[in-house]
Amino acid sequence: MRTCRPARRRKRRAVCVVLVLAIVVGVISLATHLRMTAALSAGQRQKLVHYAESFEGEPYESAAFTCPGIGPGLCAGYVRRVYLDTLGKKRGDIGRTTAEQMQELSARGANGNGVYLTASGIRYDKSGLLQTKAMGMQLGDLIYYQEVSGPARHVGIYIGDQNGEPWMIDNNANGGVGKRKLTFTIGRADDPYHAVAVYCNP
Repeated sequence: MRTCRPARRRKRRAVCVVLVLAIVVGVISLATHLRMTAALSAGQRQKLVHYAESFEGEPYESAAFTCPGIGPGLCAGYVRRVYLDTLGKKRGDIGRTTAEQMQELSARGANGNGVYLTASGIRYDKSGLLQTKAMGMQLGDLIYYQEVSGPARHVGIYIGDQNGEPWMIDNNANGGVGKRKLTFTIGRADDPYHAVAVYCNP
């Protein structure tokens, strides 16, 4: 009966170790992916909104929304703080700027229901209010705004309907963190920002 030489046994052991490590890494990666893309629970969404509302009245350039490397986080920093503190670093760190956030959320597949907004008006009514129910929006969803051309400039958090009208909370230059009706356009009438995308499962 032949016996394996020590060198051959060591080689086989090394191959086995590599295979086991590859399987472990694969399982961890899959688990992380599933955790990142799993639908937020109703409890998580309620917690997001409650925490977002706890900052109401905070100044626009509050140190509470500072982002590493860019200073005051403004609207995006506020949203990032809410998501980080509520969902934890792995899922809550959605980016420091509106552009980073849209890129990160798209990469995660957060826009899975395909809700993108256009000036055609199919996603909002005559008063300009976004049709949240028709769009399948849920508490904690993110709404991004941009100028007619250019990158995203603003973001808000959908906090539900009040008296049949959709509302969001955001951090804006006209008063810091506060609630307002969720409309297709925001800002000055002569230079409005238009809603361009809704991320429904951040």
